[in-house]
Amino acid sequence: MSVTWHVDEQIAANTNVADLIQEALRFHQLGEFDAELLVFSRAIFLFPHDAGLYANRGEVYVRLRDIASALSNFKRSIALRPSDIALRRRYAALANTAALSHLCNKPSLVERARGQTLLNGAIDAYAADHVLWLNLGVARASLSSDEQLVVDALKRSLDLQESVVAHVALCKAYLRNSQEVRAYREVETALKLAPFDKDCIALREVSVYFEDYC
Repeated sequence: MSVTWHVDEQIAANTNVADLIQEALRFHQLGEFDAELLVFSRAIFLFPHDAGLYANRGEVYVRLRDIASALSNFKRSIALRPSDIALRRRYAALANTAALSHLCNKPSLVERARGQTLLNGAIDAYAADHVLWLNLGVARASLSSDEQLVVDALKRSLDLQESVVAHVALCKAYLRNSQEVRAYREVETALKLAPFDKDCIALREVSVYFEDYC
C-alpha cells in the first residue's frame, strides 16, 4: 500500500519528529491505522504548528474512512502553509469526493445543501479545477438555485477546460430559462467536441429538444 508523507523541512532533521514518523510508518505497514493516528497526534502535541503533521494525520483519517476529520486536518495544514498547492489540491479532491457522496442517489435537500457547501470549500482551496466548478453548477441546479449562479459555475468550468458534460449541463440550464438558441449552441459545441458520441446518454437527453438540428 502506498502512503503519502508530508514533511516540513524545518523539522525533518529533528530526531524526535523523525523517530515519530518512522514509528508511524511501521504502524502503517502493519495496517494498524489507529496506532498510526495516535503517533501523529502525539507529534502534533509536540509540534502544533507543523503543517506536514496535520496533513499526515489527515491521510490517516482518510484510511480510517473519517473524511470529515481528514478535511479538518487538511484545512489546518493549509492555514499553516497556505502557499502549498499540493495540500490545497488534496483538500479539494477530498472535499469533492465527500460532496459527491451527498449529491448522489436522490439526496434530500439537506444532503444537497451539504454537498454544495463542501464544493464551495473545495473551490476556496483550489479554484483551478474545472471538475469542481462543473459539480458546483450541477449542485446549484439541484437546489433550484438562482439560474445565473448555475450558469456562472458552468461557464467557469468551461473557461478552465472544455468538456461535453459541462456544455450539456449548460444547455439544460438555458432550457430551464427558456433560452433555446443558447441551449442549441451548447449542444452544437458538444457535438463538435464529441462528433462520434451523438448517441451517448448526455447528448440524447438534450438533443430531443433540437430534432430539427441534430
